[in-house]
Amino acid sequence: MSTRQFTKIAAATAGAVSLALTLAACGSSSGSAKNVGGSSTSTVVTQTGTGARLTGTYSATALWNWVPNGMYPNDVSATPSGAYTTGTTIKVNAKYSAASASCNTLIDMTSGPGFGEQAYMIDQGENSAKTVAYSYGAYEFTTAAQASEFVKELAARFAACGSFTYTNSQGASAPVTMGDGPSTQAAAEVTSGNTIADLRASLTYKGKTNAGDYVFAADGNVVVFANSFTTTGAVDTAVDNAKVVEQILTAFTTGETGVPSASASAGASSAGASYTPCVVNGQTVPAVLQYTNKKFAAECASASAATAAGNRILVYRADAVRIGGEAR
Repeated sequence: MSTRQFTKIAAATAGAVSLALTLAACGSSSGSAKNVGGSSTSTVVTQTGTGARLTGTYSATALWNWVPNGMYPNDVSATPSGAYTTGTTIKVNAKYSAASASCNTLIDMTSGPGFGEQAYMIDQGENSAKTVAYSYGAYEFTTAAQASEFVKELAARFAACGSFTYTNSQGASAPVTMGDGPSTQAAAEVTSGNTIADLRASLTYKGKTNAGDYVFAADGNVVVFANSFTTTGAVDTAVDNAKVVEQILTAFTTGETGVPSASASAGASSAGASYTPCVVNGQTVPAVLQYTNKKFAAECASASAATAAGNRILVYRADAVRIGGEAR
């Protein structure tokens, strides 16, 4: 299989969602996962923060519109069909629990929807060499306590998972290592956040080690994340994920000023809450992967489960893309 497949990160730990489908097509692999600076002990940082302390109810559309342009180098371009939000609908989607999710589930769904949030967004891209994939996004929870607890629980599970063998639904497997990274360093840059975690993960497939870096930060009832995933065996240094998170939280502070909270839509169902993954060649496609890989996006778009009203992915618009040197 092509190394390029690993660059198509969804919203998942170290791009392992891509690994799940690669394994489905190529069969199993053997080898040892390599450490990429992760720790087996949770190192979440809590601090006072200087952010917005968002507590209102804002739709994903509102959050999306507040995200600044120009956060990434000019050679980073948007991944086709790589953006997804729950739009203007507000409803809690609690399909997964960060505190008790299996390590396999975390590989498939970390940074994806369904962790108790009431609004969600993600945007994704890759560098021109196709060696690094990037994503950023945000969760809005009902309360600030839920937001900070989500970051703590996720970091604790990464640390607890450590090194293990990921196995997909067809029985293929690959070694993975998950852990916490230099959260104290990230917290020094994310001054707007009150709960910050820098998470690391790696996988080794057919002799190639792939490395991921994931920064999560809570501020009020919002959690912002920025991820990078490389095929080079080392954590990416071209983009500082902590700085991206800080830029977004700062923009949210500005955007919130003078903006009334949205009212919840009674009885409505968010895209994430009502979402049913499609199946391609007998392999269940994790939700966020459909918004990353062109092949699966096209095949899933033709399935009724993926194209029901309210469940469509967002196509990049001229005023929407925040990955790359400028708005597109």
